[in-house]
Amino acid sequence: MNTNLNVPFYIVQGLEKMISQGGSIIFIGSVLGIHPHARSLSYAVSKAAIHQMAKEMVKVFAGRSITVNVVAPGFVDTSWQKNKTEEQKEKIISKIAMGRFGYPEEIANLCMAIIDTPYINGSVLEINGGYSYK
Repeated sequence: MNTNLNVPFYIVQGLEKMISQGGSIIFIGSVLGIHPHARSLSYAVSKAAIHQMAKEMVKVFAGRSITVNVVAPGFVDTSWQKNKTEEQKEKIISKIAMGRFGYPEEIANLCMAIIDTPYINGSVLEINGGYSYK
């Protein structure tokens, strides 16, 4: 909870008075904060909480042209995945319609699209290759 929810909350709270007009706040949530996953209860709950926190913060920043959104990635090809066994990876991939983990660049591209589209506000945008659709 400290890493995934409290720290982002306190950072934004500390910056709130310094942010005067315009900008974009993007939190990194998770598909596991939307779709249940057997082994990640505390992680999933903390990510679901950050999804809701972002929606609540839209009201805090209303009138200042500051958007608040969440990018909710699925399983991304990072060092965190490298520690999983091949069996674990295959089980996860079997649930992803695209048949692979996402790439960090794909997450970054979505963040840039949010910044470039100021009408996106208060949204939780999933980027998960169709996790749970297969």
